[in-house]
Amino acid sequence: MHQQNENPNHSKLTTLQEKIFLDAPISEEGVKRVINALKTNPKLVTLKISNAKLQPDTITSIAKCLENNTVLRKLVLINNQIEDEGAKAIALALTNNTTLQKLSLHSNHISDEGAKAIALALAKNTTLQALSLANRKIANAGVQAIAKALLTNISLESVNLGYSKDPLLPSKEIKAKFYNLFFKHIELLTERNKLIKQYPTNAAQIKQHCHQHGLYKASSNELPNNDFSNNNNKEEQNDVFEQDFEKFTNNLKNHLNEIAPLQNSQYQGEIDFQKASTIADNLKNNSEHKNLKFSYCTIQFNEIKLIADGLKNNNTVCSLSFFTCQINNKGAELLAGALKNNICLEELDLCYNNIDNDGFKALANALKYNTTLQKFIFFNNTDTNSPASEEINLLIKRNLLINKYSCSDRCVSEIKKFCHGQNLYVFSLNEPEQSALISGNTLFTSNINKEEPSKNFIEEFEEFKSEVLEHNKAKAEPEKSCTIS
Repeated sequence: MHQQNENPNHSKLTTLQEKIFLDAPISEEGVKRVINALKTNPKLVTLKISNAKLQPDTITSIAKCLENNTVLRKLVLINNQIEDEGAKAIALALTNNTTLQKLSLHSNHISDEGAKAIALALAKNTTLQALSLANRKIANAGVQAIAKALLTNISLESVNLGYSKDPLLPSKEIKAKFYNLFFKHIELLTERNKLIKQYPTNAAQIKQHCHQHGLYKASSNELPNNDFSNNNNKEEQNDVFEQDFEKFTNNLKNHLNEIAPLQNSQYQGEIDFQKASTIADNLKNNSEHKNLKFSYCTIQFNEIKLIADGLKNNNTVCSLSFFTCQINNKGAELLAGALKNNICLEELDLCYNNIDNDGFKALANALKYNTTLQKFIFFNNTDTNSPASEEINLLIKRNLLINKYSCSDRCVSEIKKFCHGQNLYVFSLNEPEQSALISGNTLFTSNINKEEPSKNFIEEFEEFKSEVLEHNKAKAEPEKSCTIS
């Protein structure tokens, strides 16, 4: 138990305070009073606790109160030795809380793991306006997770990641530039949100422009083809908006020009063991570029193995291409192992290689765990019309649906539940979505929100289900005929 001397401020805690400020270690009695205030004080809008060395159970208790609290607007927990588990508890609370506007957790011990948990919560939270996670333990992966969450979050207007740990990148010059560009990317996303809030009648135009340049991801309840133009009202535009919007678009253009050279890595010719080792290290350290392309390369088994191992936990590479690289079934199996664990890759090109049904079968099995890959091209291989390749196409369609309707827990759950029953989805304990899918030990029985699925989703899902059922029926018929003979 964390016995502390009574802080004189604790005696001032009443049930009607609007603001509570504590700046010293808190006794057990003080903790009880804070928790009680969060539960019962109808006027408490600000809670600030700093330098208090809060215990993990205290953080958990505060987080649980935050889940159902509808009064608190500002929560500041500075320099309280909060670690990743505490950040995860607060992240869970953010998923359910609908009133908190400002959250500061700076100068704690939160690393990439905690930052990722908070990022997942931000993808669902619609009320938080300011977030501070400034500390030296959050590195490349945590910063990227926050940036990815902001693609869908339009409420957050301020993000402070402060003096974070440098990511591991090939050189100091690239390191500094690459890292600063990540912060610039987040800054632009929050500027986008400020514009949307300031000019609500022009929100559609802002979203459309940002979507075209990879700075906004449409939610499931927006228009089916991500066309926001029919909400634009030209009469509502004014000179002030035009000036602000032009300034924003120029900043975005400059940022995209800066980041473009750092987005691509291209390799040709022989990939020897030393080069493969360097690439693998970059992948493991999340310092490889966003688009990784091998073309007309000679890559042997041991080199593919190194690269595949690096890909397993990589969260920077979104597009990967092995175009004409002599990859056979063994190589495909190694890449399948990476694909099973990877949660970042969105595009994969394996065209003009030597893969047949066995290799595609391994890739299809891996995709039953993977829900992020949304584009997979593999024409001109040994066998591109195999049953396994057909299954891959269905799995990619599944992923497209999941990502399109990712803002709706209910839609995602319906897709996964159906696919699980059709042997097209395998639940993995490593999935970020597991907390939304498990209640106790029962699969797919969680507190999924009760919103009705949109008409677009129902139509697309029914079409997808028909394709799956038809595929499985055709697949079963040859097996039945072989059994009879």
